Amino acid sequence: MSWKHSASHAQYAARNGRINVELGAPLRIQLESDGRKLGHSVADLTLFPCEPGARDASPVSVHDAFVRQEDLIASYAQEYPWPFGWQVDFRFHASPFSDLHLMELWLSVQTSQWECNPQLWWKPGQSSAAWQDTAPSIVSPEGQAALLIHPLDRVDCKVVCSEDRAVEHIEVFGRQMEKGVIRRARFLLAWGSSRISAEHLGRVYDLFADSPLPLTA
Repeated sequence: MSWKHSASHAQYAARNGRINVELGAPLRIQLESDGRKLGHSVADLTLFPCEPGARDASPVSVHDAFVRQEDLIASYAQEYPWPFGWQVDFRFHASPFSDLHLMELWLSVQTSQWECNPQLWWKPGQSSAAWQDTAPSIVSPEGQAALLIHPLDRVDCKVVCSEDRAVEHIEVFGRQMEKGVIRRARFLLAWGSSRISAEHLGRVYDLFADSPLPLTA
């Protein structure tokens, strides 16, 4: 099991599931599980930058993407009009359940300006139904995938929902930063071929909360 990647795409396959990453702007993540149908997509999300001074600008394209040991690292340079750069580190996790796949994501932002308010947004893919905030997990419409925020980083995240608790997007960071500062946050994607039980999600969340910080980020 290892990453296969090109300039614009990367894939990690494990047992009966895959994660496909489009290394564009925005960055798109598609989760697949064989289940009853080969290549069945169970969920997708996009990740893109947001900052008050460049809110209407298009995100910059990927600056560099490479595999280091078992990690896929994609970096986006600080380029006008964006006053900060950002990076995503993907790391596959061993799962306590044979039918559940886990991928950790380590997000980071940094700036060379004296001050700015860098922010990244998660946005669930469009479908007939919406993702739901069932804290501490954000769960896909069919319940086959979930995004977990590490408890130490919850303070740096805001889940924006509609009145019916449908997740519109998730704001990461956003506080003022100064030159030379790097801010990081950890997330975990969990997915499988069938609905993930609350018991399994709870177990995965506890393991994620207790896991050590990555040595390479």
